[in-house]
Amino acid sequence: MLTQKQRHFNYGWIILGVCLALIVVSYGIRFSYGIFLTSLEQEFSSSRTLVSAVFSVHMLLGALFAIVAGWIVDRYGPKGVFLTMGIVTCLGLLATSQVHRFWHLFISYSLLMAIGIGPAFVVATSVATKWFEKRRGLAIAIVSSGTGLGSIIIAPTAAYFVESSGWRFSSAILGLIALVVLVPLTFLLKKTGGETASSAGGSGQGTVAYKSPDTNPVGISEFSIMKTVLSRNFILLFFTWIFYSFCLFIIVTHLVPHAIDLHISPLRAALLISLMGFVNIPGRLLAGVVSDRFGRKPVAVTNAFLMVTAMLLLLFSSNLWMLYIFVVIYGISYGGFGTVVVALVGDLFGARNMGTVMGCTEVGWVIGAALGPALAGYFYDISQTYHWAFMVQVITAFIVLVLIISIKIPGTKKQTG
Repeated sequence: MLTQKQRHFNYGWIILGVCLALIVVSYGIRFSYGIFLTSLEQEFSSSRTLVSAVFSVHMLLGALFAIVAGWIVDRYGPKGVFLTMGIVTCLGLLATSQVHRFWHLFISYSLLMAIGIGPAFVVATSVATKWFEKRRGLAIAIVSSGTGLGSIIIAPTAAYFVESSGWRFSSAILGLIALVVLVPLTFLLKKTGGETASSAGGSGQGTVAYKSPDTNPVGISEFSIMKTVLSRNFILLFFTWIFYSFCLFIIVTHLVPHAIDLHISPLRAALLISLMGFVNIPGRLLAGVVSDRFGRKPVAVTNAFLMVTAMLLLLFSSNLWMLYIFVVIYGISYGGFGTVVVALVGDLFGARNMGTVMGCTEVGWVIGAALGPALAGYFYDISQTYHWAFMVQVITAFIVLVLIISIKIPGTKKQTG
């Protein structure tokens, strides 16, 4: 017989902790690539465009593995995917630390790291969505706040070892961190949640003003990925994800080199990424809680507007204090925006097929993430400045605002696609 305390305990909170750890490690490593960029450029006497292309290829390949991983999680559970990601991430970073030809990076980092950390967001958010319905926005906010924690914990660690022991040693250390953290946590995962909205939300106490407009627009038995990807809202979300990640990964990859070009020390420049990650956390949590109560779209629109404002500020930033203001505004807004959009995907297309749908949206995410860093690197190579890259960011951030405004929330009516 279960005790009353056991009956009321929601194992979903353990699952959230495991998913949070996955995001912390995966995105901490991913967001550290900009810290390695100038070292790789010097080591292999390569252009910034080519070094950025390694990351871009990694993102493109990551989309393929994200789709596969999302499908496996939906049907067989997350354990096997999670374990594979931890082991391959370690192997990829250890291999990267040993490369002596530039093209080897396309195998050790672009390919292996695409397998290792490429599916992280899809796996973590789809698993969290399956366990939580009533507090879905909060659950996604907690898990996705790992992107900020990763920036706080992993990025400074990478920067410290790059500065003290070189980029090769730093890469190896990150690989060992991934192995030690992720593999043991695999054994805490379960295939399905089975919690109802009330149990996931804490015994159903209190009221929630906002409810998901439709937990399954086409019916679980009638789910069709083709109908989903051709629906108006999916197309809008797909392109929103492209332009959102385009802006984000230019920042992730090129903010540190830009700060170094402004004669800011590498360690202080890396702290900009950490600060952005730090303010990202309350931005996500606040957006998740507010969107659960008042709706996803108003919160998304507000954060999109703040992202446009931040991009305009970056365009004219020429010293450290201006960059600090930028990362605070951008960190809060990009975190809140991403959290709400993921929760909106679960609301519109259903939790049961969340892994598959998120895998499809991940294609848009990585298209933007691949194009952004490479294009910024190209603009830098031809002009020796990031001005034109940041100008393009202002435009793409405004497009994100327009796209999210255009999304239609169907209320309690079913969406036919």
